[in-house]
Amino acid sequence: MTTNSYQPVTHLLQHEHTNLQVIMKKVEQLKRIDTWIKSHLDSPLAANFQVANLRDNCLILMTSNASIATQLRLYMHEIVTICQQDPDLSHIKTIQCKIGYPISPAALKKDSPNKISLSTAAAQCLAETAKLLQDPKLRAILEKIARQAQAK
Repeated sequence: MTTNSYQPVTHLLQHEHTNLQVIMKKVEQLKRIDTWIKSHLDSPLAANFQVANLRDNCLILMTSNASIATQLRLYMHEIVTICQQDPDLSHIKTIQCKIGYPISPAALKKDSPNKISLSTAAAQCLAETAKLLQDPKLRAILEKIARQAQAK
């Protein structure tokens, strides 16, 4: 049985062999790779993915939708070639694209250009449909969506 010993954060950051320090170094490495690759790609594509990991000579890229993942797959050979130019990344042989949650701060903002908005007619239709429902939870959800759409 192991006991947990609590240490101040400053102590964890000062010692190189702590788990936190290893994680911090990995994050910095991924940020550096992300910045370097994005500086060599078209900006519309570069803005829509993030370097998620590097393991076993495989660079893992994360994107928020299948369209960008497909574009990245088309650029895979070019990205590997770009990586070969950097001595620290020359070991990268393959790239994987994974689709996950939105990664950019813009994608997380409420007024993102990808946000779906409802017309007034659609909001009224949802409100009328909600009145006909027997399920109180579903009715409440539809009423909430209709109110939010009408408020805009």
